[in-house]
Amino acid sequence: MTARVTFFEPANQSALAVRKALISVSKNAIATRGGKTVVFEVRKDQRIYQLPITTGAENQDQVLVTEGLSGSETLVLNPSEKLKQGETVKIKR
Repeated sequence: MTARVTFFEPANQSALAVRKALISVSKNAIATRGGKTVVFEVRKDQRIYQLPITTGAENQDQVLVTEGLSGSETLVLNPSEKLKQGETVKIKR
């Protein structure tokens, strides 16, 4: 089986600068709170911050995040229903 593929390049290089990096997270990091899709970030102060996100396509155990994350966050996996913004946590590695 063969396929013919054509790649198109942008007319100018500034179009490349506009392209955003794709960010995906584990499905196990995503929760629903108050009808909104969220993740919980642990910041340097060891506190939890609830971040609303917009999701896109799914692939096995990963979900594309189209809005709400920069890609540098440390996220909580399997967040408990009891987990609240502002709580202090200890990171296990």
